[in-house]
Amino acid sequence: MSLVRVWTDIGARKPVPLLAKIVEKDGVIFTIRYLSESDDKIWRYEEDTYEIDNDSIAEYLKTDDEQDIGFTPFDDAIHSVQAV
Repeated sequence: MSLVRVWTDIGARKPVPLLAKIVEKDGVIFTIRYLSESDDKIWRYEEDTYEIDNDSIAEYLKTDDEQDIGFTPFDDAIHSVQAV
């Protein structure tokens, strides 16, 4: 489903928009998985999912393809991408 930036509290002064993918929609509730960089510099979707509402979405990226925003598939993993 769609890639989005989600306002997230990471302990900073203000929430920051982090990249996530909507994996399910139930009415006005979205289930997302965050995309984060691992120690080996490869980006992967986290296993944990989170439920958010539309107010938490900072930006809809108008795509569901990571390649459209500068990532390339890596190592044949379904949910792994590497920054270009």
